[in-house]
Amino acid sequence: MTSKLPHVIVILMDSQTPIQKTEQVFLDTILKLIDDHILTPQESKPIIQEFLSCVDTNDIEKFKTQLRALTLKHQDFKPVYSAFLGFHEQEQVDGVLNKMNSLLQNSGSAPSAPLAQQ
Repeated sequence: MTSKLPHVIVILMDSQTPIQKTEQVFLDTILKLIDDHILTPQESKPIIQEFLSCVDTNDIEKFKTQLRALTLKHQDFKPVYSAFLGFHEQEQVDGVLNKMNSLLQNSGSAPSAPLAQQ
């Protein structure tokens, strides 16, 4: 019997904003650094507070700038910034694709329609 849980996690991640997805990556990174004895829980507290101050914004460009500054200061968190860039880029690509799809549906002349009739 296979578990459906991984699919549920993927679906939930897809509905999150890039900032929300980045929060999860940050949390995973903190936990890994503590588990690997690279950071102690005490050392992680100011980093967590700094990250939370970044998250306290709905402005994605401001978040990007603040997260970049955090990762320059704390090199172990560069993968968090890289993940954010990927999430943000994917959101932009998805937005463009959704607009294109909407335009094609609204125009009534989808290029694949003649092919589907053959």
